Amino acid sequence: MFPTAVEAIGEDLGLGTSTEAVWHPSYPFKSSLTGETGKELADAYESSTSKQWTAPLGGLYGGYEILADVLRRAQTLDKDTVRKAFVETNLSTIQGQIKFNEKNIAIVPSGGLQWIKGKKFPYHPVLVSNGNYKMLPKEAKMLSIHELRGMK
Repeated sequence: MFPTAVEAIGEDLGLGTSTEAVWHPSYPFKSSLTGETGKELADAYESSTSKQWTAPLGGLYGGYEILADVLRRAQTLDKDTVRKAFVETNLSTIQGQIKFNEKNIAIVPSGGLQWIKGKKFPYHPVLVSNGNYKMLPKEAKMLSIHELRGMK
């Protein structure tokens, strides 16, 4: 999930590894706070930190979107009122639609990514699977290690 983990494997051995994409800048959702896209969020993060975006960025940001929405609707810090506002959450976020079920769980779209050679950073995560979420784009097809390394 993190470029540092792929780099830590050493040499190019991490090339082609894959993981769940809990969030990706190409996801078609926008921030409920600012209206910015995932790509704009990732670009702003990289510009301000000089570090590569990571998948948890969208999840953390989405959490702040939920909290801001809950507090705006609750208009108080009373525990019961805040709890009720969480239960009633139905919000379009940078991670997707957040609506909690009877077990207080919100299911968000998730895809699969694969690490390839990067241009700006040593490795770049491309979205290779959208799972059951047809609204998620697929940037590329999953490649074999041989294809990634130019071997036959």
